[in-house]
Amino acid sequence: GFKFVPARDGELVPIGFPAEDMDAEHRSAIELLPAHVSPDPGDLERFLDLANSLSVLAFRQFLESVFSDPEFAWAFVTLPAGRTCHHVFTGGLLKHSLEVAEGIQAVGNVMSSNRVMEEAAVVTGLLHDVGKVLLSGREAYRIPCLPHEHGSLIQYALQESLTSLRRIHRDAHDALWRVITAY
Repeated sequence: GFKFVPARDGELVPIGFPAEDMDAEHRSAIELLPAHVSPDPGDLERFLDLANSLSVLAFRQFLESVFSDPEFAWAFVTLPAGRTCHHVFTGGLLKHSLEVAEGIQAVGNVMSSNRVMEEAAVVTGLLHDVGKVLLSGREAYRIPCLPHEHGSLIQYALQESLTSLRRIHRDAHDALWRVITAY
């Protein structure tokens, strides 16, 4: 959840905290997203709601793995989605990613009969622009993909988490891989 605390200038800022009934060892990376830098705390709540709505536990664990890197999480929460076309503001990447994932989820709830594939599409929607995080970093010149190669950037950015997902739930991994490569 979130609570608002006063900053030095007196303005209230959102701070993320784990559920009260969880001890320190069970804190999820998703629950510890950097709320203090988020331009829109409502987007973090939407993110938590989306992650918690996934019925395939392996996908929730996958998202926790992806967001366990504080530098990555910070960038995903604060970067704009684009430079000139849409969501060109601080926090735009998270907002745009949520809009895509929630749209896919709404369609999937009506049309899909395969829960794993439906949720793989939602996760891909959420992370479809994850390459922007990589391309914004100091090591961007080392990335072996071009900026317009979204599918390759997704695979490159998520390779460790995808490997973990494959070990814990092969069907979820294969479904996610099929959706990413189709993208």
